[in-house]
Order: sequence, then C-alpha cells, then structure tokens
Amino acid sequence: MTSANRSKSSSGTTWYATKPHGRFNDWGHRKWLQVSEEKLAAVDEELRRVKLSPRAHSLYRFARLTDSSGVEFVVISSAQFVPVIFERSNVHIVPCFTPMNPLNPQYDKRQTAMTKRGEFIYDGWIPNESWSASRVEQMVSSLDDIASLTSLSGAYYAYWEPKYPSPTHPIPWHVATPAEFEALATSIEVMAQLPEADKRALRRSAAWMAAALVTPPIQRFLLLFVSFESLATYIEGTGTSDASVLRSAFAADRPSKSRRRKRRKQCIQNVFGNRGATPKIVERAYAECIHTSIREMLEDHINRVLADPQVSRLLFAQKSGSKTLWQLRNDIAHGNLYLLSDEDTKLLSSQVALLEHIVRRYLTTLFSALAERDYFPRTRKPILTLPAHQAFGSPGTDYAGPTGMAEYYANVEALSASYVRMGPQ
Repeated sequence: MTSANRSKSSSGTTWYATKPHGRFNDWGHRKWLQVSEEKLAAVDEELRRVKLSPRAHSLYRFARLTDSSGVEFVVISSAQFVPVIFERSNVHIVPCFTPMNPLNPQYDKRQTAMTKRGEFIYDGWIPNESWSASRVEQMVSSLDDIASLTSLSGAYYAYWEPKYPSPTHPIPWHVATPAEFEALATSIEVMAQLPEADKRALRRSAAWMAAALVTPPIQRFLLLFVSFESLATYIEGTGTSDASVLRSAFAADRPSKSRRRKRRKQCIQNVFGNRGATPKIVERAYAECIHTSIREMLEDHINRVLADPQVSRLLFAQKSGSKTLWQLRNDIAHGNLYLLSDEDTKLLSSQVALLEHIVRRYLTTLFSALAERDYFPRTRKPILTLPAHQAFGSPGTDYAGPTGMAEYYANVEALSASYVRMGPQ
C-alpha cells in the first residue's frame, strides 16, 4: 500500500482546508443528525437486506442517513502526524489539532492536553459511490490494515471507529462500598502471613486479572486464563517448595516426575504407532499426551479448590458454538483468532464475563480458605454509561470544530463543562 501527502488541491488550496465533495461534515466536525422517521425506516429496511459486520453496519447506516458520498471515521493514535492520503485505498486522515483557524484560542490548550495524554485525534474520510456489502467491508479492511500496520512502521499504535458509532459499547463503572474495602484490607492481611514465594504467586495472579479488566475482550479473555493458570501451575508444580502454604493447602498428591515422564512417553508411542511423524500425528500427540496433561491438571485443581464440578464443565466441556472456553483460550494463544474480526470479538465478548466470574470465584475461594472464613461481599453489577462522543441526536452533540471533537473523543479534559443536551433547546 502506497501513500502520499497532498499539500494542494486542484484549486490550489490546501486539500484539507475545505470540505470534500459529498461529505456530510467539515473536517473535525460532527453535525447534529436530524433525520425524519421515514428516512430512518427506509435506511433500516435497506440494512435488513444487507449482511454487514457491526462496524461496516455503522459506516453504512450513517452514510445513508446523511446522503454522504463516502464514510466518516475517527482515528486515535499515540503518534502525531500531518494530514495524509493513502492513495491505494483513498483514505483521507486529518488531525483534529491542526489549527485550521490559526486564531483559535483553544488550539494550544487542546494540543498540550493531547500531548500530555499521548493520544491524538484524527478525522477521516473515504469517498465512495458503490454501496454494496463487499465494498463497505473492503473499506473496513482497509482501515484495519492501516491501524494494524501502523505499529510496524513506528513504535506507536493507531485504531479507528466510525464517527457516528452505534452506541452498543457502554462504559461500566462502580461505586465502591465499605464492605469491599474491608475485604481488600483482609486480603492484604492474609497475603502478609504467607511465605515470600506464595506472595509472589498470588500477586502475579491478581496482577494478571487486574490487567485483564482494562483490556479489550480478546486480550481480556487470555489474561484471565493466565491469571488462573499461573497460580494453579505454581500450586501444583513439582518445583514448588514443600514449605509453601498454598501447596500444602490446595495441591494434589501427584505422581513422581519420572512416572509422569514415562506415562507421556507411552502415550506418544501409542499415538504414533507405525504411522510416521506426519504434521497431523505430531499435533495429535501434543494435544493428547502433553497439552492434555496440562488441561487435566487444571481441571483436577479447580475441582478440588471449588468443589463444584459444574465449573470445570463450563471451562473444559460446555461449548459456545463449536468451542469450549479452553479451546478458545488455545485459539487465542496460538494465534488462530483475529483481533479485528467482528465475529471473533463477538464470540469472545459473549464468554468473557463467564470466565471472569470463574477466575474471580477461584481467587476469592483461595483467599477465604486461607482466612478460614468467607469474607468477600457479593459482586455487584456495574453501572453503565455511554461515552460522550457516542451520544447523538441532539444539538448538544454538534462539535464546535476540530478541537471540540478532539476533546470529546480523547476526554483530554474533564467534561464537567461539556454537556450533551437532549431534547428541545
């Protein structure tokens, strides 16, 4: 894919100084959508006949609602760069901190705020005349390629989203209670009584879970498994000291290392037989004789800790679609799931809450057993709210130029003075 920065348009002016033909918004703006019921119904009826992934659906819907000859999107990046056009895909990207009006008093303020945050906001546009499903999905793929390959070109990231996203991803937040802080204090006291190696194992597991809660669904799913596996393998591992409190409290009586090695060797010989070392046979031997032993250890471990066989069934036997949670974990770890696939993301998103519940229950059960009492309060559901930039349908969402758009998307400043006004003004 080639790209070139165009400094001048055919009229001799800077190409991003004027709104491109067929575009609904000026650069850095997002106008209030005023759409009739008839138009909404017609576009929604059209969409029912077109099978699209969620992001393509959002691009398509709002382009049709606004009668735009193209799609608008937003790029968020840790890199600062000038306006650019990617020639092959005809993708136009313009920074929202560009002082299109050099006298704008907010420019320096927003620029400084974004620099401190290390996250810069860009407005994007792809002109388009063909509205087939394949063409819209092709635009999504082009934007995904730009975002993914950005990190190869430089040591920074970029991602994108439709400028008018369907508000389907609310932000969860909580109100912490005194009981939860009392549980936190008790957990700290429990940890303090353990040998140093046990502390490190628990800290590592808890840190993996904490990291999982601030990552997207696919990464979160894998990190939750790592949280569980790292502690379980420490407790059950042959290298763990006999002085370990966790080992003495929760580990199984396991066969000796030599006996396990002999059993693996016999299993591999049985799989290979006289069939030779074909790739499929090697994969089967690994799955049945080596990897399966890890699964068996984890299954046995969680059955003993939780004393609830339903949990191991949820992890290793019950399928979502054609995969168990354990098989999904393997697909992620071996690179067989696609981070940008809407289908894969939807599948993982539907299962990550279940996995989080299991891992949280596993860790709280361990702590409670060490404290000899169940001291954790019941987990409450989060409060859900939408990001300010996902709100639409009122004059309060009409951005006041590029710096206003940057403020909404990056939340570079507290939004206490930025109200989303709903209803008649």
